[in-house]
Amino acid sequence: MPLPNADCLKNLLALLAALFIFSLPGSPEKAYAQENKRKEFHLFGTKEFRASYKSLPKWVEIVNFEKGSATFQHLKGKEAGRWSRLREQTLNAGRLDKIKRVNNFFNRWPYRTDMEAWGKSDYWAKPKEFIAKSGDCEDYAIIKYFALKDLGVPIEDMRIVLLNDTIRGLGHAVLAVDVDGTAYILDNVSSLVLTDDRLPHYKPEYSVNEYFRWVHLPAESVNPAKSVIN
Repeated sequence: MPLPNADCLKNLLALLAALFIFSLPGSPEKAYAQENKRKEFHLFGTKEFRASYKSLPKWVEIVNFEKGSATFQHLKGKEAGRWSRLREQTLNAGRLDKIKRVNNFFNRWPYRTDMEAWGKSDYWAKPKEFIAKSGDCEDYAIIKYFALKDLGVPIEDMRIVLLNDTIRGLGHAVLAVDVDGTAYILDNVSSLVLTDDRLPHYKPEYSVNEYFRWVHLPAESVNPAKSVIN
């Protein structure tokens, strides 16, 4: 049997490398496969376009920090005891119960602007920083995301959503969590956890988790032949 030529060997090695990368637990291909097990969120009636979250440096920094730190596994002080009790009570609870309890737990922190807490106009606080100093809307969404992750809610069922509140005329951020095919919204301005269709004044711009970023556009303005942004 003749030996394969150099080009054949090159192609074979590339194929083996691709298969190896796909098998890695944290690989983009693995994330893509896992994410595509679920349907689109269609948050607030929009059409979503998937892209890489690496274009959001503040989020990349938080994700990388949590990979090494795992805030909820290393809490100290009085909040460690409070979180431990909540975790024990809700770890085996239904998802809707989990998100309601987590929403109420972190809404106890007072709202603070980025300038008040950090002396910056736009800062995304890491979970441990929020626990120490509190924060603004995206900081509430971020800490609720990682808290629910600690309680076993899959990454692919959660999105931090940056949006426009058309009633208040303000930029805002919330956490959206899928429960049996319906998106529930965890909001720092309310103890109520409502479905996204109950909040028509929220107009999402983009959402993100540890797999992807999504741009959101009104469904009626979208060409259905295009669904992914590279």
